[in-house]
Amino acid sequence: MRFYEPAKGSDIPCFRDAIWGLVALHIIQKTPSAPYFIYATFEQADNILTAQGDKVEDADGNIIIQPPPATATTPQLCLIDPQPALESPPSCTEATSSMGSVSVTAKPSACMPIQTPTYCTTPGSHLFLRNALGSPPNSEPSAGNICIEKRENAIPDYAINANAQAHAAIGAYLKQSGIASAPWLYYKLVNVQYFPYDKIIPTPPTPNGSLYTSKPPYSAQNPPASSFYQANIVVETNRSLQLFSGGLSPNISSDWNQDGTPHKNSYYGGHFYNMGGCMGCHGSQGQNPAGMAGDFSVILARGTVTQPEPPLEKPQGVAGVKHNRSLTR
Repeated sequence: MRFYEPAKGSDIPCFRDAIWGLVALHIIQKTPSAPYFIYATFEQADNILTAQGDKVEDADGNIIIQPPPATATTPQLCLIDPQPALESPPSCTEATSSMGSVSVTAKPSACMPIQTPTYCTTPGSHLFLRNALGSPPNSEPSAGNICIEKRENAIPDYAINANAQAHAAIGAYLKQSGIASAPWLYYKLVNVQYFPYDKIIPTPPTPNGSLYTSKPPYSAQNPPASSFYQANIVVETNRSLQLFSGGLSPNISSDWNQDGTPHKNSYYGGHFYNMGGCMGCHGSQGQNPAGMAGDFSVILARGTVTQPEPPLEKPQGVAGVKHNRSLTR
C-alpha cells in the first residue's frame, strides 16, 4: 500500500510503499431492490486479545475465554448526556447538544464519575485506545490508556452461524482444490444493519446515555442491542462510537439537539429516526446536515469533488495537491 507523510524536518509530503495488515473492513452496498444502504462490518479473527495474548473470541465470533471478561473496558466508561433546557417555542435546530461528556466510572449503570480514575497502564497484547487532546478539548477521558476486554455488545448468534457456514464452505473448497489455507478463514462478520429504527429516549432519561435495550423475539422492528449499535472494535473503538446514537457533538455522541429536542439523525419513508451504529452515524453525517438527502451515504451527501486529486510525483518527492471535499451544488 502507498501512503503519504511529511518528509523528516519538512512539510513536503513523500510517499512510502509498505505491506499493511487488514484488521477491519466495512462493506456498504446498495442493491436494486433495497430502499436503503446495507451495512456490514468484518474483522480479523484475533482483534481482541487478553493482556497475555489469549484469544477472547474464536474465528466465528463465540466468546471462548474463561471466565468471560466481566467488563467491556478497563477502566469502565459512561456517557453523561443531559437534556438541554427546552426552548419555547423550539428552534428545531439540527445542531446537537455540546453539554455531554464521557467519564470513567465504577458502575456504568449508575454513571457516577470517579474523581481519581485509574487507567490501563500495562496493555500487553490488549487492544487499547487513548483519546487525543485537541481544540476544543476532548470530552472523552484522555489521561491514560483504555484497554478493550470485550465488545460492548457481543456478536449475535445469527452472525456467528453465518460465519461458521462461510468458514465451512471455504474449508471444503480449499480441501477440494488442494489449497492449504486462505486468509478469509481468519475473518468474521461482526454484524449487519439494513433497516432504520427509532430509539426512543425514556422519560426521565436513564444513566449512561439512555442505552437502547430490547427483548426477544428480535426483528428489524425490534433489533437486539448488538444490531442497533453495530460497531467494529477497531474502527469504532471508543465509547462514543461503540454505542453511537444521535449525532456527533463535537467529539462525543449526543441524543439531544441544542434546543432540548430529541436529535433525529435519519429520515426514511416519511419518518425521522434516531438510529444507532453505522447507519445512524452515516445518517448523522450523510443525511441530516442541512437537510441533505444522501440515503445514509456520506459520499453521496457531501463527498462530491470539483476536481481530481492525484498526487503530483516529482523526483524529489510529491507536490502538495489541494483537496476539495465540499458538496458541488
